[in-house]
Amino acid sequence: MEIDVTQPLKSFSGESLEELERYDNPEFVSTEETPDEKVQFIRKIHITLRSVCINALRSVVDSDKNVSGVEKNKWFVLAMRLQKEDKPFLKHDEIAILKTRIGKVYGSEVVGRAYELLDPEEKPDKKDV
Repeated sequence: MEIDVTQPLKSFSGESLEELERYDNPEFVSTEETPDEKVQFIRKIHITLRSVCINALRSVVDSDKNVSGVEKNKWFVLAMRLQKEDKPFLKHDEIAILKTRIGKVYGSEVVGRAYELLDPEEKPDKKDV
């Protein structure tokens, strides 16, 4: 299934979720105390499905102690694809890996919204909502 990983995740109220990102000023700022030191800035960015998936694949949780290097390499390769492609074709087993990893790393708001984007056919029952 083709998934657009550039989609922002929405909060419970429907607004885009945001996080703070640090970035360096591309120009050097020299002062007497800090010669040739880069100045860092902070900006708000939207949390996208891509960032959530990649973070979940690269995070380490307690249950990962017994995961093989081969399996972790699969996660790495999948994360690299998600970084390169805006609309990767994901197989069912890859979607299952992403859902499992996201479920281990994030809270309910991010998990629910990410699951909606990864598997739009699987909607919660109305009675559950």
